[in-house]
Amino acid sequence: MRANELQRRFAGVSREAFPVRRRWRSGLVWFVVLFLLGLFSAAYTDMNARQRLAAKDRSPFFRYCSQAEAAGVTPILHSQAGYAWWLDADRDGIACEWN
Repeated sequence: MRANELQRRFAGVSREAFPVRRRWRSGLVWFVVLFLLGLFSAAYTDMNARQRLAAKDRSPFFRYCSQAEAAGVTPILHSQAGYAWWLDADRDGIACEWN
């Protein structure tokens, strides 16, 4: 009987003095909010980086040598913009050289 009485008496005190559940829930809420904020900021930063790279990178892209020839840039050296390994048949660093 004495144990039950002590348990009842201290049950109210411990809940008021140590609101563990309330602290845990508020911490979880802040964690979720900050996590979502981090995701959105990372996505926004990545989107800006892609736009900047797309604006900066205006090098020509040719899928076939006929496209490069029509643009008037053949032969394409390895150090030039527009060079791609699939355009270089003999892998000597000069693409579309037979045209």
